[in-house]
Amino acid sequence: MLQTSLFAVYFVHVWISALGLAVHVQGVHVPSAITNYRPLLSSSSIMVFRSGSPDEHLPSLQGYTIFDLRNADEKDATVQSRDENEVVVRILDRPLLFPERVWADVRDNEWTLLDRVGAEVTSIFSSEAYSRALYDKLEDGGLSCLYRVILRTSLTEVSEVVEEIITSVISDDGGPILINCAKGKDRTGIVCAFLHLLAGVDEATVVSEYAESEKRLKEGGEERKKKEETGLDWSKFRGSPANAMRDTIDFIRENDIMRKCNFDTSKVEAFKSIINNS
Repeated sequence: MLQTSLFAVYFVHVWISALGLAVHVQGVHVPSAITNYRPLLSSSSIMVFRSGSPDEHLPSLQGYTIFDLRNADEKDATVQSRDENEVVVRILDRPLLFPERVWADVRDNEWTLLDRVGAEVTSIFSSEAYSRALYDKLEDGGLSCLYRVILRTSLTEVSEVVEEIITSVISDDGGPILINCAKGKDRTGIVCAFLHLLAGVDEATVVSEYAESEKRLKEGGEERKKKEETGLDWSKFRGSPANAMRDTIDFIRENDIMRKCNFDTSKVEAFKSIINNS
């Protein structure tokens, strides 16, 4: 009976999303205006969703627990100052991107010896040349490089938020969960890929679920402002090409990442059972 009910909720959610509507379904408000909002897994009816920034749509997320993967400076200032009693949502700040760690990792793990020597030499003539060389290396590596760097520099944080989400799912408290970052494709994509892999989802599906963001996002224009603020050309990280997730899965496998995370086996098995039977 429960399985049938959950299937009905999921079916209605898909239908509503297709029509661009938003209603309450069995006490859960299903928003449609949030960027890149969709289920964790299109074939599953569990109440776990993913999206880009929900800042402007918090009133439509009554009752949700939100795992926000952004840094503080990425959030709408008006939302940060909002009266916590105004909107009944539980927001858990779980940032995964730390600039100091990122640039140290690019230097130590992505640069070749030639890159390092070249940066040292050019920095003699320009104080910004060293930083520019780091930016160029990350930009040239694209999303595959960015995801490697995030996993190397924030694996503790990634594993903690993944296990926290799993614990929330298996606790069966009835509340929907939303996982978000700025666009719902990079940091959110990594966390969702972990959840998929732990649930035993086949790799082709993990890749296709990630690549779905490509169809939903209209990226462009905002990168110029971000480049002015950070010095990094964010247009190099546009989209969610399948190869970026394939490379990331290969990196996870080749570096035995799942074992290093030391996930609670009993929780993972319970989560896997819920996913496979929903």
